[in-house]
Amino acid sequence: MTKTPIKISTLEEYINFDDGTDKRYEIEDEVLVEMPPGTGKHEAIITLLLVRFFLEIQKIGLPLQPRPNGTEVLTNKQLRRPDVCVITNEQAKRY
Repeated sequence: MTKTPIKISTLEEYINFDDGTDKRYEIEDEVLVEMPPGTGKHEAIITLLLVRFFLEIQKIGLPLQPRPNGTEVLTNKQLRRPDVCVITNEQAKRY
């Protein structure tokens, strides 16, 4: 059984989308793509990166914050939720 792709044309549609599950999605070429959670070694690498980024940011004193996969990034027609990203303190105030 093949699922029909769910088309999302606007950021507002994406934000308001609810399929009744706790699945994570990204948008690729206006189609929702399910993103399974990381497990095992993948999660260990995410944790290592977060800690290393945090320590280096604190050491240098930069106005930045490392974030795990809860921050979405919009590029062209792609809405991505990277495993780890670093944002400015100003950006953090908006989330």
